[in-house]
Amino acid sequence: MHELQEQRRLLATENASLLKRVLDSEKAVARLEKQNAKLVQEISRVRRLSST
Repeated sequence: MHELQEQRRLLATENASLLKRVLDSEKAVARLEKQNAKLVQEISRVRRLSST
């Protein structure tokens, strides 16, 4: 019985760790998507300026 409780505790800890990694990854994706959008706009602006 004690062994099952220990396994359950370890799984809960692992699940919490994985959830944190997922949430951190989602934040990173959102940040990189915003950065990408800004860079795409900057590239467009530079191309427009250089074509004139």
